[in-house]
Amino acid sequence: MKKVIISACLLGHLCRYDGKTKKTTEIVDAFKDYEIIPFCPEAPLFGTPRERISVIQINDENRIITDNTNRDITKLLEDEINSFIKLHPNADEIVLKSKSP
Repeated sequence: MKKVIISACLLGHLCRYDGKTKKTTEIVDAFKDYEIIPFCPEAPLFGTPRERISVIQINDENRIITDNTNRDITKLLEDEINSFIKLHPNADEIVLKSKSP
C-alpha cells in the first residue's frame, strides 16, 4: 500500500496553533487507498493551542520565529522534521497545509 504524509490539521486533528482544525474532506477522500501518516511538527514540541509562528528572513536566511516572544525555533523544528522523516523514509507522497511555516 502506498503511504502519504498529510498535515494533521487537514485530517481533522485539533493541532493548529489556535486549537482548531482545517479538515479537508477532499484530501482525505483523494488518499482513501493510501496509508495516511499524520504530520504536525509544532504540536509535539509546543502543544496546542500555542503561540503563532512566522517565517522571517534574517541575514538572507529564513528563520522560524514565534510571533509574540520572538523566539527563534528554527533548529527545534528542523530537528523534529528530520526525526519524522527518518521514521517514514518510504512515503510516496506528502500533502502539507498551505501558508503553514
